[in-house]
Amino acid sequence: MNTNDAILTINYGSSSLKIALFDMTVEPLKKILTFSVINDVLIVKNEDHKVLDEQKNLPQSLAKTIKKILDWINKNNSSYSLRAVGHRIVHGGNRYLKTTLLHDVVVRDLENFIPLAPLHQGYNLMPISIIKTLYPQLPQFACFDTSFHVTQSKELKIFGLPRRYYDQGIYRYGFHGLSFAAVLEKLPVDLKNKRVIIAHLGSGASLAAIKDSQSVYTTTGFSALEGLLMGTRCGTVDPGVLLYLLEEKKMSLKDLKHLLYEESGLLGLSGISSDMKVLLESVSPDANEAIQVYVHRILQYIGSMMVFLKGLDVIVFTAGVGENAPQIRKKIIQGLSWYGVSLDDETNDKNQEMLISDKKSTVKIMIIKTDEEKIIAEEVLQSLALV
Repeated sequence: MNTNDAILTINYGSSSLKIALFDMTVEPLKKILTFSVINDVLIVKNEDHKVLDEQKNLPQSLAKTIKKILDWINKNNSSYSLRAVGHRIVHGGNRYLKTTLLHDVVVRDLENFIPLAPLHQGYNLMPISIIKTLYPQLPQFACFDTSFHVTQSKELKIFGLPRRYYDQGIYRYGFHGLSFAAVLEKLPVDLKNKRVIIAHLGSGASLAAIKDSQSVYTTTGFSALEGLLMGTRCGTVDPGVLLYLLEEKKMSLKDLKHLLYEESGLLGLSGISSDMKVLLESVSPDANEAIQVYVHRILQYIGSMMVFLKGLDVIVFTAGVGENAPQIRKKIIQGLSWYGVSLDDETNDKNQEMLISDKKSTVKIMIIKTDEEKIIAEEVLQSLALV
């Protein structure tokens, strides 16, 4: 039987596993299958998003779950032969600035960045050894969220600390790069070289200011804590608060880390949930206040980005909240009415991938669904040619 070469992409986080299979023999790359695992439920969809299979009570072992998915592919899509695997890796540090072939030394290096992205990095790395055990000769590649932001100027990366710390790699890196790259790729051609702000609003959240298709500034920094208010992460906090908690409140480092990453953000302010949908439906004053803080922080950063961009031509909303919360999009755009930005309420309420600004708006407003897996597959395909 003739087989088509395929690329497998893996995006493993603390609460979900996403795997996709791409046919690399056609141009552009074609996504054949997606596998999503959330709350021990596996859902398999084809290229038309039709559900092909749903399995509950998956094994608790990540290795067994990945093997189950690969067995599913071999049984139901035996015409495809794996040529390579691409992994989403959140943090590449100052050494890994582009997609990199994985081997033991690289993996050990990447483990050093786990403290900078504890909700992601360790999980991102776990499938690598599993694939190596199952397919020892199969090349694997790391695709980094931080790579997208290497075009930012040093002045916007450096902290106000002694220069030796910058030389040690302590500076602003930025995250969600694969998502930003995916949105930029889908942006209409006539808008690619405009002044663009992409709002990746999910459980994690950040903005990217883009000019001439390159990242100029982003809200996340050295770690995935800086910037916007997020689901459970605090966003930017005065460092003096952290010193106070350590020195005066005698908080342990472990407890402080847990506070900043898992008890703060929307969850901490509302006291109810990290889920924006839940907060929007709540009548609690604290939930409403959490939403207002969330929106105000976004507007604060959009304003500063407009200074760096010297204006603004396009705003794109993406990710879970960005794509599915019309109330949040409306609140943000209302905060920009001074610049002549305005929504078409009817199209905004549809939550579809489309232009949602009205005809008189000075800025085009769009919803674009992110596709990090496609960017991973494209970068792996390019890297395979160099191996």
